[in-house]
Amino acid sequence: MPRSKRNRVVPLTDVKKKDKAWKGKQIEEVRSLVDKYKNLFLISVDNLRTNKMQRIREDWKGSRLFFGKNKMTKVALGRTEAEEYKDGLSKLGSKLTGFRGLLFTDHSKQEVLKYFNSYSAPEFAQSGFIATQTVVLDAGPLEQFNFSMEKRLRELGLDILLKNGVMELQQELTVCQEGQAISTESARILEHLGIEMAEMKVTVEGVWTGDHGYTDLTDGSVKTKSKTKKKKEKKTSEAKQVKKSKRQAKIKDDVDDVAMEDESEEEMTEVN
Repeated sequence: MPRSKRNRVVPLTDVKKKDKAWKGKQIEEVRSLVDKYKNLFLISVDNLRTNKMQRIREDWKGSRLFFGKNKMTKVALGRTEAEEYKDGLSKLGSKLTGFRGLLFTDHSKQEVLKYFNSYSAPEFAQSGFIATQTVVLDAGPLEQFNFSMEKRLRELGLDILLKNGVMELQQELTVCQEGQAISTESARILEHLGIEMAEMKVTVEGVWTGDHGYTDLTDGSVKTKSKTKKKKEKKTSEAKQVKKSKRQAKIKDDVDDVAMEDESEEEMTEVN
C-alpha cells in the first residue's frame, strides 16, 4: 500500500530529553568554574531581558555569568553539607530559586557591588506588572500609529476606524491604571506607544569564597550577622580572659608549691 502524501503536522517543540551524560557535563562545568575563579556571587534579576543581559556579559568579559537549571546547579554545588563540593556551597545553593544565577569572577566584592548597585535599564512592562502610572488614550486620530497596524490594534481591543489613511479611536480607552496589574493586551499597547514602565535590575544577594565560605549580602541578613558576630567576639573575649585568669592562678599555685617545698627543705637542713 502506498504511503500517504497528506500534509502532517510536525511539532517543532519536540526535543530529546537531556541524558545523564549531558547532565554530568553541566555539573562538571559548574564545579570547574568554582575551581577556576576566586569569588562566586549569587545574583537575582528583575525584568530579565536577553539583550540587556548580553550587554552585562560584555562588561564582565573574563568572568562568567551562569544561568542554568536551579535543581542541577544545586546538585553541582551540593544540596547538603555532606554533599557540598566545597565548604559553604550548600548554603549558596539553597538560595537558588526563581530568576537567580551565578557570577564567577576574580573581581573583588567592592567592584561587583559598585557595578550592579549602579546598574539599571528601563524596559517595557510585561503582563502582571503593577503599573506605575495611568495611561489613557483619548478618542480621536492615532497619528503615532501607521495604518498597517489596524488589524493588530483591533486584536488588542482598540475600537478604531480608518479614515483617509489615518486611524481614529472611537472612544476613550484606559490602557492601564496606576497601582493595578497590567494585562497582556495593555502590555502590548504600551510597547507600541513606547512607554517603558519597568526596570531591569540586578541584585547581588550573596558571595562565596574558598577562605570565608558563604556570606549573605542582603540588608537584613548582614545586620543580623554583624550582631551575631559581635556577640561571638564578646563571648570569645570573655572566655579568653577566664582562661588567662585560670592560667595565671595555676602559675601562682605552682610557684607557691615550689616555694613551700624550698622552705621545708631549708627547715629540715636546720634541724639536721
